[in-house]
Amino acid sequence: MTDSKPYDEERIILVAVEDGEFAGFVYAKREQTVPTFQRSYDLHVIEVYVREASRQQGVASELLAAVESREKARECEWASVVVHVDNHTAQSLYEDHGFDVKRKFFAKRLE
Repeated sequence: MTDSKPYDEERIILVAVEDGEFAGFVYAKREQTVPTFQRSYDLHVIEVYVREASRQQGVASELLAAVESREKARECEWASVVVHVDNHTAQSLYEDHGFDVKRKFFAKRLE
């Protein structure tokens, strides 16, 4: 087994600041797709966090829009995110930004 990456990957962190205070961040990665015919890139949103005092004020939406816009300009073709089935607030955020369910993720505890 090797430690080499099979394709290009770049991590992205954008931070929101309100009145000089940390308000939240988006953490994502830009990955090269598996090159079958032509090289392209996808954006994978790993986490969006907004501090309690800044929630329900559009901070998460602004962060998500910023990372989407930045990566679209850098030729990303798709954006994806994994959301816990019980996190309805996050699901609403992503749906408001045009995300649709494309796959189902299954998990189990190894005992």
